[in-house]
Amino acid sequence: MFGYVTVLKRELRIGEYELYRAVYCGLCRELKKRYGGAARMTLSYDMVFLVMLLSEANGTRGSVGQGRCFVHPMKKRSFITQDSALHYAAAAGTLLAWHKADDNVRDEKGAKRLSAAAARLALGRGAKKAARDFPLMAERIKRSIEELFALERAAENTLDLPADTFAALLGDICAAGAADETQRRVVRRMGQMLGRWIYIADAFCDIEADEEAGSYNPMPLRFERTAQEDVKAFKARIRDEVDYTLTQSLADLSAAFDLLERGAYHGIIENILMGGLSVRQRALIEGKNIKELTEDGSL
Repeated sequence: MFGYVTVLKRELRIGEYELYRAVYCGLCRELKKRYGGAARMTLSYDMVFLVMLLSEANGTRGSVGQGRCFVHPMKKRSFITQDSALHYAAAAGTLLAWHKADDNVRDEKGAKRLSAAAARLALGRGAKKAARDFPLMAERIKRSIEELFALERAAENTLDLPADTFAALLGDICAAGAADETQRRVVRRMGQMLGRWIYIADAFCDIEADEEAGSYNPMPLRFERTAQEDVKAFKARIRDEVDYTLTQSLADLSAAFDLLERGAYHGIIENILMGGLSVRQRALIEGKNIKELTEDGSL
């Protein structure tokens, strides 16, 4: 994924942060258990959010265990286990990462292409198993990624079409993991709005990098950037409209969240939506390092 979906640590209670870390460690263990050591490369806070969202929607939390790992061998760490949301999120993360590596093999050159090919090979066996475990999700991811590739190849000049395609993908991933029909509609909406926010934020953030690499980015096409307009001036011109669009997506996401039944992760999810995403949006729009916007220099 993209790494935007994180907490604002300084606003979390100590117990909430410990629970958040336990989900992170639990997902790491689940990736290794289900899809092999290479799958741990896909570990992200985005998928941690998916675990908490589905656990909240399904009224589960799993059990809390303690153990050591190769990263922290000297001290036992708490981790969540025996929660079906862990398995589902591990599969989703592995499949998305494999498709991302496959995309990079096609788009990148030189060392970056070789690195992507190595990642695709390393994740291959785990991705195949994830597809067997959740065939409907795997097919939906494959189809949506192909739709996004087609839009990129056609140099789609709108922002809404690729953003909504990615939004629909995240909405489907979230919805398929929810057991209750009412909660399924809620988490689908949350996934859609989060997906739209992520796509637009990432496109705005990557304007310079995509230009240097010659990669597709809908922003210059949508806002009709001219050859005489440098990147800094272009981003300054469009920043208010992009900020408004992102804020609307966050507002819709928060409205859907208000319909979600309260559970063990409610406070953490609220912190991510109201704190983490908002601070990251401000940093992107203002072109600042995110640590500049927090009082203690950390998230």
